[in-house]
Amino acid sequence: MDDNEEVKKDVEEKVEKKEEKVISLGDAIAGILRVPLFFGFSCINNIVEGFILSKMWLWFIMSKFPHVPVISWIDAFGISWMINFILNDIRTASMMNADALLPKDTDVLSVYISKNLTKIFINHPLTLLVAWSWWKLVILRHP
Repeated sequence: MDDNEEVKKDVEEKVEKKEEKVISLGDAIAGILRVPLFFGFSCINNIVEGFILSKMWLWFIMSKFPHVPVISWIDAFGISWMINFILNDIRTASMMNADALLPKDTDVLSVYISKNLTKIFINHPLTLLVAWSWWKLVILRHP
């Protein structure tokens, strides 16, 4: 009897594991929607990061080294896109690890959207504000 109960438990555990691996329709749709959302957020982030990079280049590099070339917003956008392309594998791996730590009932797509919106509308403007403040308060006063 003990052997039969152990076999039943093993079979039940294997069935539960297989049930956990089944992807729901909502998860499949969320996965498909991630591709255009990722591309859209990536473009927006690169545009904003390019703008910030061009301003920070002007404020911090050009003010100390006037002979270096000016980086236009378009140049900075390209540099930002290149850097993000290089770092994409690292970022993707960290996002997958972070998604794995979320509770099962969490809507991963909503979390992804909110993270990117936070980055675009809060992190980037704060970065620009802090950099501009540092440039105005410290760099310009101590040439």
